[in-house]
Amino acid sequence: MAASTDEVASDMDPFKLQYKKYKRRKPPPDLSEVVDFSEPDRFKEKIEKFDIFKNGKFHKEEAVLTRFGLKPLDEWKVYNMKESPGFIFIANPFCNGYQRYWVKRCLKDFPKRPNMRNLDLYMQLLDEDDIWESGEKKRDPSSDPSEEVADLLSKLRWVTLGYHYNWSKKKYYGSEIQSQFPDDLQLLTNCIAKVLGFSYYHAEAGIVNYYNMSSTLGGHVDEAEFDMSAPLLSFSFGQTALYLQGGKTRSTKPEAVFLRSGDIMIMSGDTRWCYHAVPRILPPAKSKPIPDGLQMSPLDSSACVNETSTSIGQTVTHTNETPPSIGQTVMHTNETPLIIYWPDSYAY
Repeated sequence: MAASTDEVASDMDPFKLQYKKYKRRKPPPDLSEVVDFSEPDRFKEKIEKFDIFKNGKFHKEEAVLTRFGLKPLDEWKVYNMKESPGFIFIANPFCNGYQRYWVKRCLKDFPKRPNMRNLDLYMQLLDEDDIWESGEKKRDPSSDPSEEVADLLSKLRWVTLGYHYNWSKKKYYGSEIQSQFPDDLQLLTNCIAKVLGFSYYHAEAGIVNYYNMSSTLGGHVDEAEFDMSAPLLSFSFGQTALYLQGGKTRSTKPEAVFLRSGDIMIMSGDTRWCYHAVPRILPPAKSKPIPDGLQMSPLDSSACVNETSTSIGQTVTHTNETPPSIGQTVMHTNETPLIIYWPDSYAY
């Protein structure tokens, strides 16, 4: 005899109950309790404003961020979650169109070697194989139907940058397998971190996750970094996702949050040891398949970014430390996920 729904639910911890609730499609879950940072007044009992200017004035960092297409700092909408000390949320600080540059980097540039991809685990790819171009050819109506083209882009799930991650052992390889961390991403994350009070932050590792509309991310804790006292920054581009922020154990009921294109999350302090998950990617409206903020922008010409990247040493304090595996001082190795929630059928 099959167990009743109530019996099954009683065996689930609070985190899993919320995960299952928001993952459910039929019937769809009630989203009225999901924290929406675009309507902060509705959630005053759960969130509070984060004063970025309590850490001082950041004229150099603001100049760099402005050239990356981010709004002036006094226009940023930054919040804390009251029950999750160390969790900081920046509601889309990008000017319209400037997210597009990072989507382009994630889809066209970051999947190239020497960065590591999930495809490398089960496919023999040549250096000249272009993951983005394979997707373009597959969707090109003018292409020769008799020509068999492998759609590598649809199979792409993750890319690692800088210090690469060993997924089977759940830890970083360290200096034995390492590639150059992107200068533009490093500059962006370092400046944002410094504005938020993390003056010694220096991004050296990143994971780019790619989600289709049916993808989910189960509850987990990110604890593979060499220095867990360093914050973790997460950028999201594409469709809106439901994100769960829990506690240090699964016995804590997680808070559900709308995660929209351009939003930035920072996990620091105690939240570095907290469970979190993505139970669902929300489908876009048929009238608006591409989110606001992904229109054309001046950054589609890379000249501005290349120029900005040359100022790294002048605008950001760097720490040239090394991982414990080398036997020297401890390194702030920070994972910076860039999460793409993209429609199954897309055009770029």
